[in-house]
Parts: sequence; structure tokens; C-alpha cells
Amino acid sequence: MSDRRRQRQIEIAAALTAEIERDVATGIPADAATAAIFRRHPEFGSQDRRHYRMVIFAYFRWLGWTRILAPHDQTLRCAWAVTLDPGSSDDYVSLWAPLTNQTETERSAIRGDPLAFVAEHVGLTLDQLMPDWLVEALPDAVDRQRLIRACLTRPPAWLAIPEDRLPAFKEMLTAQRIPYRDDHRLVGALALEPAFHLELLQRAWGGAIQVQDIASQCVVAACAARPGERWWDVCAGAGGKTIGLALNSGPTGRIFATDARSSILDNLNARSAAHRLTSIETRLYNAIQDAPVEDHFDGVLVDAPCSGIGTWPRNPDARWRTGPDQVRHGIESQRALLRRVAENVRPGGVLVYSVCTITRQEGPDHIAELLHQRSDLYREPFDHPLRHEPTDGTLMIHPDEGPGDGMFIARLRRR
Repeated sequence: MSDRRRQRQIEIAAALTAEIERDVATGIPADAATAAIFRRHPEFGSQDRRHYRMVIFAYFRWLGWTRILAPHDQTLRCAWAVTLDPGSSDDYVSLWAPLTNQTETERSAIRGDPLAFVAEHVGLTLDQLMPDWLVEALPDAVDRQRLIRACLTRPPAWLAIPEDRLPAFKEMLTAQRIPYRDDHRLVGALALEPAFHLELLQRAWGGAIQVQDIASQCVVAACAARPGERWWDVCAGAGGKTIGLALNSGPTGRIFATDARSSILDNLNARSAAHRLTSIETRLYNAIQDAPVEDHFDGVLVDAPCSGIGTWPRNPDARWRTGPDQVRHGIESQRALLRRVAENVRPGGVLVYSVCTITRQEGPDHIAELLHQRSDLYREPFDHPLRHEPTDGTLMIHPDEGPGDGMFIARLRRR
């Protein structure tokens, strides 16, 4: 690459991060802002887009420190982020690292252990990589510094493959020379490099493939839907857990999937058709505002909207666009959801509550409050899907356990 082209790429990347940082400050996710920019600039080739995307997400991953290391220089903040980030390739580091004016020995030390180097030579702390308000929101059982470390490495992409198709699927991956990790803790969970191409993989497989974080697969495992059961997925979203419930309950089961967003349900219907599932019924429904559902189910899953702190390792910009207001708003809607749909669990049935966050208020506090209000519900112990040890009916999955999303799960039984 010529010196002029190298300089041009640096200038463009710095300008892009500044633009996207402004978008993130207004609540727009960085991946959506990045996609919009790439659509406006078709002249960016695939290698350019890969480079800029890497810089953008490294930028947000290390923003708490780079704002201190380079408070008035956007380009230098990008250079520090790329140099610090474990996911940066050697080619990108060789392009950006010289801007930090570190010696070769110092660069090598940074690449070997960026946390130790910065702590020793610059005096920054891990807490400076997180927003201040988070301290009060986390339960005592969550190690804050462990969470911060988990947020500094991008997790793999996870697939959920039905057990009966798993051997053939792994053979296909091997034939396509696609590296993967078979996670034997949870049957059917396969980890791939995050940058894999889903459409090409589905073409090679000849059918739909379920992309689902391992923590979400743990929610499906905690539901433990059995053949022939009727379940209500209250906040179905794009339907990853809905599909898992449908596969577990089999062709004789029935899944009622609702969401307040029609476009999301359209996506779920398309995914359901791609998986050739006929047991899923969808309905546009706001479980807080609309009239109650007059039916009872063997199981009700409330995968509630939340602050999303558990997704921070995968979405580093979310650290800087999430605040205590999102936590407070989530608490109100989660409480309302649980109160309303608990009535739809048949006597002897199961209520499963999950949120992809690890705050005290959005998880354990809700369950304690609900159990205090309703004597007909009790925690039902289940095995930790990853550790295979008993729980008391509630479970907090840490982001580094997958690694993947952080998740709170509770399984309650109605007397």
C-alpha cells in the first residue's frame, strides 16, 4: 500500500468514527450507523469496509481510555484503540501504531497485555472503561472488573443446530474449511468466527441455519419445553427462542408468539417458514397495553426488553448510549409484563423470565417482588446449562461464560 493510500485510509477512518460517535450520542447503534455510511459510499471496497469496521468497533471498545490518552485528537484516539484491541490484525496495527509514538518494545508490550501496560505506564484503571452509573446497578455477585474484561474481546458467533442434524452439519463445515468450536456443554451449540458469511453458509448447507447466542440457547434449555406442550413467547422479537421452543415441543406442540412490532413478526414468520415449522402462530400484540389474553399455557416465556448490558461485549458502543434512564424504563415495563402474563400460566405450568442484562433491578429484584406478591409461584431449580450444576431456580450467566451475552434467567412453577 502506498504512503498516500495509507494516509487516506487513516483520514477516512478517523472521520467515520467521529461521525458515528455523534450518531451513537443520539441513541443510534454503531452497526446501524456504519451500515448507513457504507450504503452512501459504494466506492468503499470489501477490504476498506473490513478495515473501517474494525477501527470503529475497536474505537468504542476502548473509548473510556482513549478519551484520556488523546482528549483532542480523533486520529490518535483511533490509533490507540487499534493498538490496544486484541482483535486488530498485525497489518492494521502496523498501519496505526506508529501514530502513538511508542517504541517497538512498548508496542510489543501493549500487544501482549494492554491492560497491564496501560495500568503500569499510564496509570489508568479498568473502571475508566465503563460509565460511572453502572456501579450501583450491578448486583454484589457480579464482579465489575470481570465484566469490563469480558467487554474488551469480541465474542464468537454462535449457532444452534438440532442434535439430530449436528453430525452432518459439522461434516459440512469441515468440507467448507470453516473453523468452528463444538461446545460440548450445550448440545448443538457451535462457535464460529464472528465474520462468517451466513448466506454462503446456508447455501452450502442447503437450508436455514439458526444463529443464536449461547446465552439465549441457555434460556431455551431452561424452558425445557416438552413434546406436545403449548407455550406463549410473549416478547418473541425475531424469534430465535420461539424457534427453539417449537423444535423442542415438536410437531404436536403449539407456540403462540407475540410482539408489538409488525416488522419483527414478519421476520419471525419468514424464519419459521425457512425452518419449515408449522406449529408457530404469531400475533401483533402489546402485552402491557392490549386486552389480556384469555388462555392458559403449559409454559410462558417473558424475554423482556431491558437495558441490554449483557450484550456490551458484542456491541461496545452500547456502553456509551445506555444510561440509568434505560434501566429505569426497563424496570417499569418488565414489572408490568410479569404481573400480567403470570395469570396465563396454567396451574402446574411454568413461567420463565429472561433479560439480556445483569443489573440487580432488572433481574433478581423482579423475581423477589413477584414471589412476594404471588404465593402460587415458586422457584423451580434447574441445572445450569453450561456448568451442569443445580441452581435455585434463578441464574445469572456472565458474558465470559460463553463467551457471549450476559443473561439473567428465572424459572418459576405455578402451584
